[in-house]
Amino acid sequence: MTGGTRKTAEDLMAELRSNPEWRQRELERERQILDLRERLQLEEQPILQDLLRVGILADSIYELVNTDESYPEAIPVLLQHLRRQYDHRIREGIVRALTVREARGLAGPDFIDILIEEKIPYLRTVIANALVFVSTQQDLGRIEGLLSQDEFSDVRYFLQKAARAASKRK
Repeated sequence: MTGGTRKTAEDLMAELRSNPEWRQRELERERQILDLRERLQLEEQPILQDLLRVGILADSIYELVNTDESYPEAIPVLLQHLRRQYDHRIREGIVRALTVREARGLAGPDFIDILIEEKIPYLRTVIANALVFVSTQQDLGRIEGLLSQDEFSDVRYFLQKAARAASKRK
């Protein structure tokens, strides 16, 4: 505005809230978010049930991602679910939950396989970054092979880091 009083963010929000069309769009957006949450919770149940069988009680895969606790008994379960068809948000959670020291030497080959198949750019980055933490010398040849291919240029930085890290680990 020029020469007049300025509106605060609070004023602008009050204007929006008084607009019936905006309120309707907001309600619809909130409904879609709730529907997505419910769908993801339902889709995640097989992982959570298998984790419970090995003694891990979690309401979401992201509880593992966000814990400081070690969970070596979960690694085989997570690896088993890694290749299953889940929504990309759940797959990201599985990859991130496997990005721990306990998965080093175990998850690398699977991460490389799914990276080769993955089409979602963000998820490719998450997987390549995970390789930095879990790869070992066993994975080095395959990582170097990916580095030589143009189709992995989007994750080259992380693959280079993974190759350096792998070369230092047994």
